[in-house]
Amino acid sequence: MRAIRTGKKGARMLAGLGMGLALGLTLGLVLTPGNASAEPYFTVRDGVRCSTCHVNRTGGFKRTAYAQVYMQTRMTADAGGGHMEYPRLYHGQINEFISIGADIRAAANWYKDEESPDSNWQFDRPREVCKSCHGNYDGKRAEYYVQLEPLPGRASLVFGQNLLHTSGVSPTREAYALVENMPANGYVKIGTFRLHTGLNNTFDNPFLHGEASGGRLVPVWSSMRGQGMELGFEPGSFSVSFNITNPLDPVKVPKGKRIGWNAYAVLDPLTLGMVSYRDPMDDEKERRITGYYAGLALGRFTMLAEVDTLSTPEDGGAVKEKAWLGEVNLLLTRGHNIKLQYEAHDPDTGAPENIHDRTGFIYEPFITRYLQMRFGTRLRHGPHETQENNGREYFIETHMMY
Repeated sequence: MRAIRTGKKGARMLAGLGMGLALGLTLGLVLTPGNASAEPYFTVRDGVRCSTCHVNRTGGFKRTAYAQVYMQTRMTADAGGGHMEYPRLYHGQINEFISIGADIRAAANWYKDEESPDSNWQFDRPREVCKSCHGNYDGKRAEYYVQLEPLPGRASLVFGQNLLHTSGVSPTREAYALVENMPANGYVKIGTFRLHTGLNNTFDNPFLHGEASGGRLVPVWSSMRGQGMELGFEPGSFSVSFNITNPLDPVKVPKGKRIGWNAYAVLDPLTLGMVSYRDPMDDEKERRITGYYAGLALGRFTMLAEVDTLSTPEDGGAVKEKAWLGEVNLLLTRGHNIKLQYEAHDPDTGAPENIHDRTGFIYEPFITRYLQMRFGTRLRHGPHETQENNGREYFIETHMMY
């Protein structure tokens, strides 16, 4: 893979950081997303699909056996050797029919507001931020996954659940049946599962992950799970999926259904995709969400871009919301990545001077197996009457995975 070849050629050299900005959108996981467990730039850099590394064919949560081996032998700074005398359990495989996985995330943040002399710091994200997307106060901080394969490689039952939640609040759950190896590399999912949301990555605390106050995109797009069914096909370098799930507000529209589709092509070194959802609000109105995303890998550099729009009908017309994402990743050497990121969100394209944006500079060492870290800073800009959108943030994030 390209990531491995370039890492070996310049094992102890630091290449110059190229500046490149592309406009696009982060729709949260929510995320993730990035995802969720890995990052979108991994798939673009290596020229693979989401299903290469995730049991959920549209990405996120439990990893495949390939992803486990790749993560522990090729991606980390100390990759190679060690513990291979226990190959099955070392990679989460209990036996031929049962495999497990887990994620634990933590963070420490320090924030200084430009219009206030005070600063504050805390461990982890505010609980109200996680609740806005995950239906529980603790978000994606600790999760476990179990896959049962009565017919290995053909039929699975997949389960996932958040281990931390507040009393009285339902934890985030995922449970679905997956049938694979259909014609045209097709599959069917039935149950509760993560929906495709473009270049989503929840570990990286996306801009729209509960941060853009007043915006409608957060509760709509960041509802990353759906209850229903999905049909997909992945012939060659292409991936197309269609899903029908319950609407975001089934009380108002008990007979309505959210309809979505996603299509992308991995044309190494270029990845191009589009995702769209139509979600009924009541018997007469529906939200429409559309996202376009792209990735490009050039040697040590991997670039991502996305732009998404949301149209919400209201009395007197529709309110249109838009957000963007542009990202450049530089592979210093194996296990060490630098990320330059620009994000922006316009909660109402018809209103002047209400855009929020932030610029981030992040160092990501994958120090050893099971452990990824992030050290970074973000500078936020927005309307001056909203102090929380103007200031600088410093943070440390850890992600332990199995």
